[in-house]
This record gives sequence, C-alpha cells and structure tokens, in this order.
Amino acid sequence: MRRSIPALIVCASLVAAQDTTSSIDTDTTSSIDLDAISVVVPTTVFNLPVVYVTDDGAPAVTATSLAPSAVASSDPSATDVFDSPADVTSALSVASVLATATSSVAVDKRAASSCVPQPTGINHQVQPDTAAGWVADNYFASAASAAINPLPTGYVSSFVNLNASNSADNYMGYTLMTSYDAPGCAAKCSAINGCNSFNIYFERDPSVNPDDSTCSNPPSTVQVKCVFWGGAVTTDNANNYGQWRNQFQVLIAGSNGYINSTYAALLASGKVPSGIVPRTSQEASAQNTYDIYSGYDSNVGAYSNAKASSSYQDCETACDADVLCKAFTYVGKTGGQGPGTCWLKKKLGTPTSSGTNVITGSKTGKLNTLTVLSVVYDGSDITNRVQWKSGNNIVVDATDLTRSFGSPNNDTPYQGDDVLSLLYTNGSTTRVFTTQNYGGVFTLAPFGAASAPNCVDAFAQPNTASTGIVSVVWGPVQVAVQALYDNLNGLLVSKNSWQVENSFMMGDTDPYRLKHGVVWYTTSSGTIQSQLTTEHGVYNF
Repeated sequence: MRRSIPALIVCASLVAAQDTTSSIDTDTTSSIDLDAISVVVPTTVFNLPVVYVTDDGAPAVTATSLAPSAVASSDPSATDVFDSPADVTSALSVASVLATATSSVAVDKRAASSCVPQPTGINHQVQPDTAAGWVADNYFASAASAAINPLPTGYVSSFVNLNASNSADNYMGYTLMTSYDAPGCAAKCSAINGCNSFNIYFERDPSVNPDDSTCSNPPSTVQVKCVFWGGAVTTDNANNYGQWRNQFQVLIAGSNGYINSTYAALLASGKVPSGIVPRTSQEASAQNTYDIYSGYDSNVGAYSNAKASSSYQDCETACDADVLCKAFTYVGKTGGQGPGTCWLKKKLGTPTSSGTNVITGSKTGKLNTLTVLSVVYDGSDITNRVQWKSGNNIVVDATDLTRSFGSPNNDTPYQGDDVLSLLYTNGSTTRVFTTQNYGGVFTLAPFGAASAPNCVDAFAQPNTASTGIVSVVWGPVQVAVQALYDNLNGLLVSKNSWQVENSFMMGDTDPYRLKHGVVWYTTSSGTIQSQLTTEHGVYNF
C-alpha cells in the first residue's frame, strides 16, 4: 500500500474467507491438475480504471464489451493501491475518521467538471453504506459460491470468492455486467481471439467522481466487472485488493477466476511457455533509449499524464522531461500516429496485450553520446576539419564532399573512389560509417543502422596482448574477413612492409576506380591510430 495510514483501532474485520481450488469438487475440473499450473507471482498491481466518466455528458469511456475497443488500463488516480488483506484492514481502521471529516455529495456546489455521476451499477445496496459494511455483506460470497455449480461451459474454476482481482498476463479488456453472470462473462471471453481466462468480481465504486472536496467520499455503487486475460488467472496473481480514490475506499469481493479448459490442460502439462513479452522495436528520443511495445499496455498504473500532439513519440519527450518516468503508455490513434494521451509510469511492469491504438515504451538508459575518433576522405585525414565531433545525433552531409573538403586525389589514369570513412564510438561500441561523394545526408544515432544502412560495428579482431587491428576500410566498404586482420596483426608486430593490392585486401570493392583505404589499429598505449593507404602503395606500421 502506498498511502500512509495512521495506526488507529480497527473498527471492522475482513470477512468472506479466501477459498481456493482445494475446496472445489475435483469432478468439476475435468481431471485437470490445477495445482500443476504455475504463474509468476506479480510484483506490481494491475489497475483497471474506477472512475469511468470524467466530464458532464461524456460517455462511459472505459467500459467495453470487446477487447479491440478497450481503453488501456492506465489510470493516473490509481496510486494508493491495496496489495494485501492487511492493507484493507488498516484502511478500514480509519473509515470512521474519514466519515466524520468528509461531507457527502454536494452536487449544487460542485465545479462544472467535478463530482460527475458514474454508472449506477447493479441493483444491490450495501447497508450500512460504508467500507466496513461492504466486507460484512454476505451477498457477494453467496453469489460467487453459486457461480461454480454448474461451471461455465468450456471453463474450469481457478479460485472462488477472493477479495482481490488479478494481475495476470496479456490484459484483453473488460466489461461491466448487469448481474454476477459467470456464463455471460465466459461467452464474452470465448468471443475474443486469444482470451484464455477471465476474472469476475464485485467492486465497491463511487457513485460520482470523487475529485472535489464536496464529494471526496460519496455514496457507493456496486459494479460487477468481467475482465479478460490471455494468460491464466490464479491465486498467485490475485493481488489487487482495492485502492483509495480521494477519501473513498474501493474494495473487491466475490472474485472468481476461470480458465479455458483446453488452455488449462496445456498449462498443467507444461506445453504453454511463459515469459516476458518481446519488445517490437527499440529506438531513441532526444535524451534516452526506449524499448517499444506496439499494441501493448502494461499492468502498472500511471502517476501522471501528458498530451501527445502528433504521435506516441511525444510521450518519449514527456518521459524524458520527468525524472520519475521510467515508462509510458500512449493511447490515441492507430499505429501511434496522431494526438493522444501519454500515461506516465514509474515502472514498466509486464506488457499486456491491447489495441492497435496503444503503444508502451520503457526507458532503458541514457542516450549514448557519439564521438568521432577519425575521419578519412579520399586518402586524406580530415579529422581536424570536420565540425561534427560529438553528440546524440551526428548529421553527415555527403551531398558534395568536394565542396567541403577539396578536390579528390585524381592524379591517376582513372578516377578515385571519393570515399568518406568515419570511425566513431557509440557508447561502448566502436562503429564504422562509409559513404561516397554525392551519397546524400545521413544521421548517425545510437540506432543509426536504420537511418544509415552503411553504418556497421567495427570488425575488431585483435590477436595480440596489447595491440590490434580495429577496422579496415578498402574503397567504400569495411572489409570483414578474418584472414586480413590476422595478416595485418602480424605485420603490426613485425613492422614488416606490405603492398596494397586488391588481392591483399581480399577483393576489389570498387572496380575501375583507384581505391583508398584506412587501417585503424590500437597501440600499446591504448590509443587508436590510422594508417592511410592507396592502391599499389607500399606501407608499414
């Protein structure tokens, strides 16, 4: 629990004991060994939004019946979360104090966008209408127990009558039910591609959005939530016991979990692998690197939000500017292109499947600084003449290298190769970039292989203790042949001379042109030196 609650006398105790599958008739599980189903115990709490309507006349934007239209679970108000029964007991201890300090709903005095009425819920009233009255109400336990006899067709029971909802894998949306209808919830799950289990439960929700001092602890309403998951719902991942919403206490009761029988059998046999959802891409913002999960939310609530004006990459900018931000979820237009909302999060948690209008990013580190070590153009060292020496992004303009660095070395019967070669560091990685005159404009970045296709890691293969060949460029390409590096390493030690020909350099990389090259190597002091070469020349280190 994240809210500090004073140590007061407990005014009510939790009821409705937590039943498990051990109390269920084994005949109802179709002989599937549910004890063999193991899931990773979640370290974070999955939070579905509690407040559904945020403005007068607005639709209930988060209640949905099918996953493709589901709004992501990120909710900036879901910060004071109960992640254990002890949290609930502790919160109940201050219920009477909050009640005396808080007025009921005063609609006439509220601001235009505050205390907005919420969906009315099911036709059940808890008496007294307090958090303590909620946990003492036997109605919830009776409904949950009745919902396993018979079981929904095609499903086995994972747990019965918990006071917590799940933080399972692959969230697939949810719907509000008009009654505690487990078969109806099962039918909705079966209609969703990839839905393998569902969690149905009662939730104590505020009757109005408690976002104003005049309605901070309003009368409650009882909602029935049906939540769809691609993974398995079990007691191990049932860890959301409710939360504070201003001074209103959200609670859960009568929580049942059901797993598709075919999927449960596969899990019990160990045939369904579990693991981390793979990122779909990796990219960089102006300051940081991010793993990107397209089509995924995450099971961690947000602590703040920001507007995205043009695309999900605006969320990277917002996350860059906030030291608390370690991840974000963009909810907006399909493919992340267009305006939307950035839900900023303190951690990624587990990516959970969502719609095509949802993109989650996880900050993986500071953007690497690129540092140019050596630049060679057409057989000449021009390192001291270039302006682009260091930064997060280096733009190389090769639209007219002659204009920038002078005439090439064309005093031969055939034209020179006019090649620009760079050796630079990308964080702890040494990279090589090559282009020819009139090649265009290139951006070197931490993930520059995408924006500059001829940008590669240096082929470093030293075979001596203190020195080694870092990279060899011959004409317009880096040569990546081990035999050449072995030969040059031997010459680096012996100081013998060698003649530069295509055969020595392992091929003609630019036919009908006079080729230039560079051999970058480390010295015994650890510095990197360059040996410039020209075709038919004789050299030694």
